[in-house]
Amino acid sequence: MKNLCLNRLQRSVSAIGLALAVGVWLIFSPLVGQSQSVQTPSYQGESKLGLPHGEGTFTWASGNVYSGSWVNGKRQGLGTFTWASGTRYVGDWHQDKQHGEGWMVWANGTQYSGQWVYGHKEGHGTLTIVSATDPPTYQIFEGIFLNDHPVDGMYILEDGTEIGLLIEGQFVPKPQPCVVRKSDTQIINMQMVQIEICEFSSGNRYEGQMVDNLYQGHGVFTWANGALYVGEWHHGKQDGRGTLIFADGSRYLGDWAQGLRHGQGAMDWVDGRKYFGQWARGKQEGVGSLVLTSGTSYNGEWRNGKKWSGANYDEDNKILSVVINGVENTSFMVEIAPKSDN
Repeated sequence: MKNLCLNRLQRSVSAIGLALAVGVWLIFSPLVGQSQSVQTPSYQGESKLGLPHGEGTFTWASGNVYSGSWVNGKRQGLGTFTWASGTRYVGDWHQDKQHGEGWMVWANGTQYSGQWVYGHKEGHGTLTIVSATDPPTYQIFEGIFLNDHPVDGMYILEDGTEIGLLIEGQFVPKPQPCVVRKSDTQIINMQMVQIEICEFSSGNRYEGQMVDNLYQGHGVFTWANGALYVGEWHHGKQDGRGTLIFADGSRYLGDWAQGLRHGQGAMDWVDGRKYFGQWARGKQEGVGSLVLTSGTSYNGEWRNGKKWSGANYDEDNKILSVVINGVENTSFMVEIAPKSDN
């Protein structure tokens, strides 16, 4: 009888402990996007030590639902979070945050598909924006995001019509086809060539070579906001060697392909930062060097516009930290040759 009572007491204590653990988790569990009531939540699925662990579905009193993988009470792995408003996210999670690859659609139909970093749209992705008009219209941005904001890429309409480029956070409208123009001759590369001069009602202006009403060869395009491109064109897009001066005074000199920085090039920002190296599809990709106004610099490999494998140096070319697979480490010491001054 004594042993029976002891066993019952132990089971009661275990049950109380489990209930307390679940209660504490319900109070302190991080939720996505907004504060929520936890008066009548429910969980169905695998657990460990009173916490969701494995596959399971949690429903909050607000009507929000998460179904997917858990690790020690946190959303981690692949899962779906559906808000009561109708917004839904499907994709990777890490420590209760959208992290990795994921797709999110809002109640009004706007959607984003691409990379996430700790709850923010960051990396390469596609954002489809739905207007509030009837019938609705769609505008698509495809490119690079940083902290939820598009920074480099292309805007297009639903029918595929290009609107313009976003370069370093600055919008560069697509050059319009020339309708009203006049012809002239100029000497280019020691040869007399015919050029076309187009002036648009928007204030934009193109002066250069054209074929079949498309910018082709060498030309200068000036935007009404003060931006200026001087260089080579192919089928109406910047392609070849050229210089783009942004409206704020920043400048890129280098290779282009299909209207994007692609190849070898140098970028000088108006705040004093300088980058020289390789580009692909509008962002730093390959080997390149970035020098900050403080005199510190990074020299090494870039991927998708971010530091990937290399080292950060102080103004005396001494190593401050190394970057391995995109992660900066100041405590890991490794034998690295000094940066060349050439």
